[in-house]
Amino acid sequence: MHILDYLERIPETEEGKIFHYLHNILSTYPNIVPKVHFNTPFYTRHRWLAYLSTQKSGGVELCFVHAHLFSNHLEWLDFKKRKQVAGITYLKVEDINEEIVDQLMQEALMVDDRIKPKSKKRSKF
Repeated sequence: MHILDYLERIPETEEGKIFHYLHNILSTYPNIVPKVHFNTPFYTRHRWLAYLSTQKSGGVELCFVHAHLFSNHLEWLDFKKRKQVAGITYLKVEDINEEIVDQLMQEALMVDDRIKPKSKKRSKF
């Protein structure tokens, strides 16, 4: 499913508004490709950087796949019971601080550069 089809299906609730708002922010970063995997919007460059997840208790969590490798900004993230992924949950659009999202995305991009897959060289044989 294409990301725009996914976003069109989200109801106009507060969670839907958060999804759209965060998608618009994340889509502004160069070379970020949004794709839907497992019925979840993921944002990728070399590897998965982040994804958006609805929460049972309400709100939307912006999750960073390699947060365990972040060296800064961990005070804003919640690992819950996860070892690698951490996120920040928003209950209202007004709660979203674009500066914090930007700092977290910059950290995710630096980690992505460090762990990007090596180019595959073909054997001559």
